[in-house]
Amino acid sequence: MSPKSITLNLGGLVFLLFAYWQFNDQSQYGNTDAWAWIVIYTLSAILSFSCATSYVRPAVLYIWFGFTIGALTFRLQDDQGNFDLSRLDPSKIWNQDQTLMIQNSNESSGLLILVCWALLMLYLNNNHREK
Repeated sequence: MSPKSITLNLGGLVFLLFAYWQFNDQSQYGNTDAWAWIVIYTLSAILSFSCATSYVRPAVLYIWFGFTIGALTFRLQDDQGNFDLSRLDPSKIWNQDQTLMIQNSNESSGLLILVCWALLMLYLNNNHREK
């Protein structure tokens, strides 16, 4: 197995694990957006596994990258549409007592991970084709 395949398969497994962990979202935050995160993380895993086993059309990965960057841009806005970059501050992921995760910062961090992974998938898919 090539380093490209190993990296993409490991990433796919990590995103499946992220999707699995979202099942606790309803009880943790009292909302119902867990399904959206399960879908998003599962799609990232599917794309990772697809890139690991075969060449994926760049358009598919560019669309995925555009979606992730758009979702991150949306999440970084407050209720009035102003950017709140403090949502990317790692020190603001937990409340002051360090006992509860703050959802906006937590989601922004997850989206930032997705954006970075989408870029890596684009790079690996386009520049490291197995022959």
